[in-house]
Amino acid sequence: MNEAEQFVRAMVCATGEPVLLAPPVVRVRLLAIPLHWLVEGDEGIFTLFPGPEHPESDDEWMDAMRNAHDEVRRWTSASDIPGVLFIGLGGRLRRIEADSLGISLLQLHLNWAGSQIALQLWA
Repeated sequence: MNEAEQFVRAMVCATGEPVLLAPPVVRVRLLAIPLHWLVEGDEGIFTLFPGPEHPESDDEWMDAMRNAHDEVRRWTSASDIPGVLFIGLGGRLRRIEADSLGISLLQLHLNWAGSQIALQLWA
């Protein structure tokens, strides 16, 4: 575990909130939204979608979450990131689910992979 990961883990533990350290150069920005805003479930879980605006219809949401899933999946896999799940139920239904630590560590993994993807909390 390097210093950046130690810092992120300590801050998430202290605050309970994600700590997203963006890469120096951003090529793609993905927004993190609490999953319970979209479907019933755990309030501590986030999912990703491309911004800057949120989709309107259910079909647009499915497409947006699938696009974010596929973009991130090119650069990393959840098997080595605690708190991150890549959900793939076939067809168009694919998304990422992550808790506060998971989404923070996912950003670090994307940075280390050179993806130039920045995760940002959507307010």
